[in-house]
Amino acid sequence: NTLEFKDEIECINEEAAKLKAQGINILFALGHSGYQTDQRIAANCPEIDLVIGGHSHTFLYTGNAPDVEPIEGPYPTIVKQSSGKEVPFVQAYAYTKYLGKLHLQFDKDGNLIKIDGTPILLNADVPRESDILQLLDVYRPNITDLENTIVGHTKVQLDGRSTVCRSVECNLGNLVADSMIYARVIEDQGGAFWTDAPIAIMNGGGIRSGIDKRSDGSITENDVITVLPFNNNLYAISISGKRLRESLELSAKKRTQDSNGGFLQFSGLHVTYDYRNEEGSRVTSVEVRCGECDMPDYEPLDDSKTYKIISTAFLVNGGDEYKLVENGTEPILMKWSDDEALVEYLKHRDFIYPELEGRIEVIESSTSGASNAKSIISLTLASLIMFFLRAIH
Repeated sequence: NTLEFKDEIECINEEAAKLKAQGINILFALGHSGYQTDQRIAANCPEIDLVIGGHSHTFLYTGNAPDVEPIEGPYPTIVKQSSGKEVPFVQAYAYTKYLGKLHLQFDKDGNLIKIDGTPILLNADVPRESDILQLLDVYRPNITDLENTIVGHTKVQLDGRSTVCRSVECNLGNLVADSMIYARVIEDQGGAFWTDAPIAIMNGGGIRSGIDKRSDGSITENDVITVLPFNNNLYAISISGKRLRESLELSAKKRTQDSNGGFLQFSGLHVTYDYRNEEGSRVTSVEVRCGECDMPDYEPLDDSKTYKIISTAFLVNGGDEYKLVENGTEPILMKWSDDEALVEYLKHRDFIYPELEGRIEVIESSTSGASNAKSIISLTLASLIMFFLRAIH
């Protein structure tokens, strides 16, 4: 608990001042904080000349789109500071599908006088490096083994899209959280009861992919590693009801900040978020699953009670600004990591079919509701157009 997360803009300005004092007059900020934060850095860091960002997988491009990704702004995007200085920032989508290319020209005083460039689509027109292909052949057998090792079967699509799991309940989030509960049950720490830790929480950003339903329903070890690549240790933690409620309020807040992954998925909770309320008062209902009971059931969260929950090392260590560990408590390291727990959970079931159970209810603000209504109308109109086009042909 000695790790402190400071404000990015404050830290950048402190370091920039030190570098300027050393006579360095051209400064780039390279980060992984998302599109909105990139813009704030460009606007509020007066010594920075260029921001190169990531995390939100934003596709910036000037001109006609080279492929299917929707363009979210020009490349580079220019932000004007209050002083009048113009600072460019760039992103180049994700997955090495594009290579960002940027040409900058500065004068002798370090002032940016010209900038141009564009992301390069790395398609079949770009020659592949033979030495890299040879190196891939060295490692390919290990990957093939993972692809051929079947650990379970699913009857349904496992939705791990970031646009879903970082903003609403997703069935893959339910599955992963349930497997965390299973990991604790197998450790048999419940005494006379079914478990001592009936609640599990994880950040939606920890789910890195979905799993498509194959014809035979198979799930491979490679699928699991693709979904949960960080091999996060699992911990059992004692937490007050008040701290748990505060964590859920933070989850509600994170949902509105670029949806960068801090929104929680969970097992053993039923939560309602009401975005008509002010920040800090959006958690309007929380029901918690009992552990010390003969049959699992739900009851209202009591701020004064202590609950034992399961979470990942990422959240336990303060990731996404969560503060799960309270003074005087010591997290208990569990036997399995998150990916190991999911593999074991799958191995002990013939088939899985996780559903959307209403663990998370989101009541949007009136503005969001209007926006959603517009989206539904647009989608309906597009569907009708496609129907008539097919009828014509």
